[in-house]
Amino acid sequence: MGEGYHSDASYAEPSLFPFGDNYVLYNYVQKNGSSYHYVYNNENRYTANLPVQIYYTEWLPGGLGYQDRTGFITSVGNSGFGYTTVNTTTNKSTITFYDNGALRWNKVIQQSGNPWHIERTSVIGGSYGCRWRESSTFENATLFKDFVVVSDTHDGAGTQTLLLNRNTGAVECTIPLAYAWNDSNNLFLQKRADDGNGIMLYVYNQLQGLKYVCQVIQDHSWDSTFVNHVVSVTDGAQYPDYDAKRDAIIQLSKADHLNVSGITPSTGSTAAQITDIALNGNGGWWIQTNNNMSVPLGELAAKIIQQVNDVKGADNVVLVNQPVELKSEYKDSENDPASIMNWSFTHDSSKLGDLLISNSMGVSALHGTTPTVPPTSFDKAGTYRVKCKAKDSPVTSVSYMADAKAGAKWSSDAAELIIIAHRKPVAAFTVTATATMHNGFSVTDQSYDPDLVNTDPAGKKGIRNWEWQYRNSSLNEDWISSAVAPTTFNSKGTFIIRLRVQDVHGAWSDWSAQHVFSIVNSKPIAVFDAVPNPVLVNGVCTLFDYSYDMDGDALTDWEWTIQGVGTLNKVNSDPFTVSWSAVGDYLVTLKVKDSEGTWSDPVSQVVSVIVNNKPVARFTLPVDGYTGEMFTADGSASYDPDPEDTLDMSYWQFKKPGGEWSGVITQYLGDSGYLHFNQTPSATELGTWYIRLVVVDNHGLESDPVEHSIEIKEGFEVSGYIIPVVGERGRNMIVVAYAHTPAGEKFQISSMSAYIVHPTKPDGSAALPNGQTPQVVNMVYDAATTTYRYTFLVPNKVQAGRWPDDGTYYIRVVGLKNTTSKETLLPATIKGHIQERLYIKTRSW
Repeated sequence: MGEGYHSDASYAEPSLFPFGDNYVLYNYVQKNGSSYHYVYNNENRYTANLPVQIYYTEWLPGGLGYQDRTGFITSVGNSGFGYTTVNTTTNKSTITFYDNGALRWNKVIQQSGNPWHIERTSVIGGSYGCRWRESSTFENATLFKDFVVVSDTHDGAGTQTLLLNRNTGAVECTIPLAYAWNDSNNLFLQKRADDGNGIMLYVYNQLQGLKYVCQVIQDHSWDSTFVNHVVSVTDGAQYPDYDAKRDAIIQLSKADHLNVSGITPSTGSTAAQITDIALNGNGGWWIQTNNNMSVPLGELAAKIIQQVNDVKGADNVVLVNQPVELKSEYKDSENDPASIMNWSFTHDSSKLGDLLISNSMGVSALHGTTPTVPPTSFDKAGTYRVKCKAKDSPVTSVSYMADAKAGAKWSSDAAELIIIAHRKPVAAFTVTATATMHNGFSVTDQSYDPDLVNTDPAGKKGIRNWEWQYRNSSLNEDWISSAVAPTTFNSKGTFIIRLRVQDVHGAWSDWSAQHVFSIVNSKPIAVFDAVPNPVLVNGVCTLFDYSYDMDGDALTDWEWTIQGVGTLNKVNSDPFTVSWSAVGDYLVTLKVKDSEGTWSDPVSQVVSVIVNNKPVARFTLPVDGYTGEMFTADGSASYDPDPEDTLDMSYWQFKKPGGEWSGVITQYLGDSGYLHFNQTPSATELGTWYIRLVVVDNHGLESDPVEHSIEIKEGFEVSGYIIPVVGERGRNMIVVAYAHTPAGEKFQISSMSAYIVHPTKPDGSAALPNGQTPQVVNMVYDAATTTYRYTFLVPNKVQAGRWPDDGTYYIRVVGLKNTTSKETLLPATIKGHIQERLYIKTRSW
């Protein structure tokens, strides 16, 4: 059957298309518009009828022809095929997949909101659709590891390749790269190079994800006697299924004694994820990826080699009685065969290389012997020097035998090997039989190396590494490993613990005998506080519970025994109040029970019930006060008659002349200036002031108020003058100053000082020579004149334009009354020197 032709006389145009190995597509298009597309398998059985649309009608010479369009169809592997249909009204595409002749699944894809459905104009079957691989023709689409490959990289901006589950159609993996090609084991994807020049090609032969790493581990038979490694190489920023598969891969690594390593970028989460798996599993490493993969692979190889060496030890170190194989390589320049091989052994039973042996096993039976067959083990610990030489068996002839040098020859004994034979270390320890999760458990390590127990230069009895393992057999837990002995546990039950140790030469001991011990429930800890304590008679005391359980068990019962009240059983830790009606010391005891039924030890506290005496307020005031001058009420003499009480607060009030009491000013113990109250009356606040104080003790009891008064008088000013008005160098001048009320009434104050002279002149220029400071003097009070006086001698000139050169200066006078100071500047004029004054006497005198 061949492809039909267009003609007005042809009622049918059949066509036949084989595709894949097992299917054939038969198209039958009728002139009236009907179209049938049937799929048959290689057993000639009908499999499916594909949906068809009329593509267009066309007038042709000789008649009217029809063409149809059907969804893009392709075979997948040998036993599957699929096709795409498009609904141009809803913009939905549907992929339908058959496998082994049966419908497996339909995958509906909608353009809106779906990143891998994009418009296509070259897909057979419609202007919208989803490409199967990268072709518009009938052909095979090879499976990749049993996944159906779907590509959206044609005529669109969203470049992605999807792997669909062959059985369900579910999207198993989305890779943001354009499809290139694939076979059953390799998937080739591409994208434009980062610099915009050329194409970067990516090849996947194993999908990136812990799911697939788990599959690799499960598909392989691991031998726990070997050093096993599985390596995941990925360029992804994270394992997308890390949360779902982390615990599974850790358990697999422990079960198979398998190291899990990763070669990944340092950015993203993959490095941390691989490190986490290695630390919590059986071991492994994270290694930085590189454009040149020989770099990380070389690093991985070095790590594996180091690990193997750590396990097996160096080649020239063996265990006593360990099976060994000594080999020699024989060569002869004449190709004569060897007739005999002699081995010689020298044994030093006192050393292991450079280390002294603690407990010698004696000299080996091999010492001093020359066997022709090498031994298969070494019977005593020590250092062996092994030499080997061979004797040839020459091929003889008459002429050869006539030679004076004819005969068999021995090789030199230069072939030499130093072998260290040592004994396995011994792992041993003792433990306490019973402990709690957090304390009481102790381990005494008794491990040793019999060869170095007393001669180890590091003082560790020849041991270098410890591997402790323990597990809760009650919960059937896996072994937990640690380099140090456990001291605390996260569960209760019957535990098993064992130990193995490694010696200087890298040999591990056998596992020690297993010790069984019990981790029992810890007692809860009872803790409480009574506030306040002491408490007043009939006062309220609140009991606060702070009990806890070190195992994290819930507390279920609280038993309070309160002297004078009784026993109270509670089922929660809520605070509650108690009170006592009589003075005394009352014992309060608490014990608590946890959810395991264990009671704590009782804990007690004495609550003192007291009668509180009122505190006493006392304060003092100055005799008089003055306007503009601060005065202080000193309440530091206040006290509480109860020896243990403190004054925690004070309340101050004041009343100005003709006014009402002020609001309360509160001070607290510890405040700066506590129990001191300062006021500064203004010029309009003359008269009697009243000050009141109340103090409060630590129980909140207030004192009776105490009240004092102070008479506020008018403030003062400082005035004065200089005698004489114009002074001379070499002559005395008198500074006169006095304190007076604004009305002019003079009176005595605390002190009066003079600064001779003020550092600057009236015009602001310097008055004193460089380096000089004013002379500060205390003026003397003259009761007769109610003034303060000071006489000083005007010195000689030091520097032109500076005191005491000719000119006008100022002398500063400061008056102090109690804590208030007032001051004034007095002008002083200097003219000439007294010794330079010229007197002329005339006849008229």
